[in-house]
Amino acid sequence: MKWYRWLLLVVVLSVILSLHTSPAYATFPPSVEKWRPIVTERLKWWHAYYHQRFVYNDVSVALYIMLRESGGNRFAVNPSSGAAGLYQWLPMWWRARGYPVFDGRWNIGYMAKYHAYNQSLHRNPWGAWLWYH
Repeated sequence: MKWYRWLLLVVVLSVILSLHTSPAYATFPPSVEKWRPIVTERLKWWHAYYHQRFVYNDVSVALYIMLRESGGNRFAVNPSSGAAGLYQWLPMWWRARGYPVFDGRWNIGYMAKYHAYNQSLHRNPWGAWLWYH
């Protein structure tokens, strides 16, 4: 077998393995899973608003990011930056918009809007969370 066929085989197997170990197939702790219905609803709504295709995998990625950012604790605060909430938005962002920082629905809603908006502009939809995805 030629070397490039082996390389192709390795690449294909790597992709298959990465799909089965990605956040889409992860099991989340109850502190994160309880937010799944709201994350799903908000992502669907904002994707429809921006005329973007909703992909269910985005829900799992959003929950994975939530797990990494706050562990599902809507009262989480980063002592060094002051970032707060489920998705650890910075204080200047919340003050500028007047949103309640510890309201999980607002946190999720803006994450979903941010995702769908970036996707509509053909940018990386996860923007600031690029390193998690």
